[in-house]
Amino acid sequence: MRYLYQHKFHYVFELKCRILKLVLFLKELSRRFALSFGLDQVKNREAVAAMHKEGIVFSLHVDEHHDLSTPPPNLSFLEVICEFTNKLMKQDKKVVLHYLDKHLPGGMMPQSRSEEWQSLFTYRNSLSQGDG
Repeated sequence: MRYLYQHKFHYVFELKCRILKLVLFLKELSRRFALSFGLDQVKNREAVAAMHKEGIVFSLHVDEHHDLSTPPPNLSFLEVICEFTNKLMKQDKKVVLHYLDKHLPGGMMPQSRSEEWQSLFTYRNSLSQGDG
């Protein structure tokens, strides 16, 4: 029994390491891709807003049996689309933030600010920057 527990722990640890490496790779790729949008926010406004909305839908998607007290399985993808936040116009950041809040599973912000929810809080903060 102890062996099975250790084996499962090792497997989960390895899986989390692979996922972290993948997220870091995607963040770097996103950062580079975001540079291709240039400085003209008006020109790319619709494309960038659509990218954020689709990323939110993907990140927050859960199946009907998901325990709402745990983060959605793709939540860390919010860190990837966070790389595109500076390409949003100020008024679009507010719209995207509202869209994010509206699509939270169960419609509620998590009560816990634990590490497993950190991607959500980081993304929300990036959308709130510059509000005055």
